[in-house]
Amino acid sequence: MLLNGKLNAAALLALFCISAGCANQQHQDNHKEQLDWQAMQLAQHQAMLDFHYAGIEQLQQQQESINDLLEVNQMQMAELLERVKTPQQNIPKTDKPAVKSKKTKASNNDVPAPQKMTLGRVEWVWVAKLQSYLKARIDTGAKSSSIHASDIQYFERDGKQWVRFNLFSHKKTRNKAVNLTNGKAAKAFEVPVVRTVKIKQASAEGLEKRPVIKLRVRIGSHEDDAEFTLTDRGNMLYPILLGRTFMQDVAVVDVSQVFVHKRLKKAKE
Repeated sequence: MLLNGKLNAAALLALFCISAGCANQQHQDNHKEQLDWQAMQLAQHQAMLDFHYAGIEQLQQQQESINDLLEVNQMQMAELLERVKTPQQNIPKTDKPAVKSKKTKASNNDVPAPQKMTLGRVEWVWVAKLQSYLKARIDTGAKSSSIHASDIQYFERDGKQWVRFNLFSHKKTRNKAVNLTNGKAAKAFEVPVVRTVKIKQASAEGLEKRPVIKLRVRIGSHEDDAEFTLTDRGNMLYPILLGRTFMQDVAVVDVSQVFVHKRLKKAKE
């Protein structure tokens, strides 16, 4: 009888250990499933954020294309107005000087604070890498800046990501979009990548990865290192777009003017 009691006790202990082990394994499985579910939810939220961000970038590009078309129309309208006004230049003017002085006095009150420079809606930008001036659209609606580049290739150097690309300088063309690959020959450059951004393209599925680099640029007397997204702007009117990040605390924009800051005859890098 004593032997049977010991066997029963051992069997009960073994059964208890097996039950405890099964419960512990089930608890671990449930915890793992919960972690997997949370990770899947986070991945879905991140994918949704990437999708919305890409949509915003796409809308900005579409707005930029519309702005380019408006720019061309404004230039054409200005030329037409000048042609209309030209035959009237020989007409005697009586009270015009007084009117002009009032307008001049009124415009002087609108001069911005001297600590910030004024930029027009289009400016000449000196690019040190290219050793040349390029036209730039000043766009307060865009946060980041971008520059036209082609043949963009990623590679590693000393364990860091670099990018190889071509920059172009182009000839002046009036009243029509410029094919940026025409003009001077392309120049190849290699620079480290600051970061990459993902852009949603209207003509392609998924997200396109674009490199962001630093370039030394100058407008007028202001010179600084600025971040630029490398992208194909061949269908745009201007090879450079300058966004708010470059202008913050530095300049104000007067959209009624263009090329406020002229090109220097001899620019130093």
